[in-house]
Amino acid sequence: MTIEQSQPIKEDTKMTTNQIESTYKAGLAYMNEAYYPNEQHTSVQCDGCNVNPIIGVRYKCSICKDFDFCQECEENKNHPHAFLKIKKSGTAPKSIFTVIDEKMEEVKPDIDLDININD
Repeated sequence: MTIEQSQPIKEDTKMTTNQIESTYKAGLAYMNEAYYPNEQHTSVQCDGCNVNPIIGVRYKCSICKDFDFCQECEENKNHPHAFLKIKKSGTAPKSIFTVIDEKMEEVKPDIDLDININD
């Protein structure tokens, strides 16, 4: 049995250090909320101050079915659950599946059905 040697990489397909750094910096900029300072999350109202639309970063509750904060309310108001930080409009997930514990305060499941996996 013989082991085939891999083909050498052609020069035109290699990335230079500058290209790698540029790609890395572009990725960081995309993740930075300052990259979208005036992003409008249309049809989304802040449950803390009622501003509509939310401009800038949107914070969507990972437990409550329809609960959002603007950046100002997320910084200054209390909420018992973790948030998803949504920087770009239209990138919020359509569905979120969260495992909740009976001990979690102020959590109401959206489904009033207990499922028995043994049935």
